[in-house]
Amino acid sequence: MNGLKRVICAATIFATTITLAYANDDDDDEDDEIEPYYELILMGGIATLDAENTHVRVTDTQSETLIQNNSGDWDSWTGRVGVGYVYGLTDESMQWFPTLSPQVNLIYLNGDISGKVYRFNEPNTNPADYDMNLKSTRLMFDLALTAVRIEALSIYAIGGAGVAWNKVHFDSRRNDDFHLTNKDLETEHSAGFAYEFGGGLTYSVGHRLAISAEYLYTGLTDVLLGANEFVEDADFDVNSQAVLVGFRFSFT
Repeated sequence: MNGLKRVICAATIFATTITLAYANDDDDDEDDEIEPYYELILMGGIATLDAENTHVRVTDTQSETLIQNNSGDWDSWTGRVGVGYVYGLTDESMQWFPTLSPQVNLIYLNGDISGKVYRFNEPNTNPADYDMNLKSTRLMFDLALTAVRIEALSIYAIGGAGVAWNKVHFDSRRNDDFHLTNKDLETEHSAGFAYEFGGGLTYSVGHRLAISAEYLYTGLTDVLLGANEFVEDADFDVNSQAVLVGFRFSFT
């Protein structure tokens, strides 16, 4: 009888130990889960502006082509304000694809596009050079996925689409008597579809603060060029590359 009591007592202690162990594991799993949180994103940096060749109709028989010659120059600037909502995809012990964040970003881009005007699309007829200032404000709906996290360092990919409001001012320097140089073109406002994708790094320096660096490629479509009494409206696409640095502030 005493032996049976010992067996029952040992079995009870063993069962109690196993139950407590599983309970502690469940508590640890709950502690490891990433709670959703908001983040405020503030970034700024430099950018390029690359415009496609733009064909401008002057008369029924005459057209001109605008050829950019400062493509690839990092002489534009950009700024970004955004809000994201970060979801945990895995527990904090996992390094691969730990978080996903839908974001709303307001991004400003300002720069100059300059080049040559070719008459009848002929490179050997260059009656004018031009300068064009582009100011673009876009509202973007992005999705950011953290690909890997190593302690305080995270690497992420980002992409999305939205709408851009563009303002273009065009003027030129006369090489001879040429329609585009008779008068500056009207400043033109337009809106068009925009898309972007890129990637970056974040490094947490505190519980609620992280430093971030990002590369972003952007496409702006249907940017309108102004007109005057000689020149009709024309539209073109602009691509931009940007490198931004800034801060991310987390809050619940």
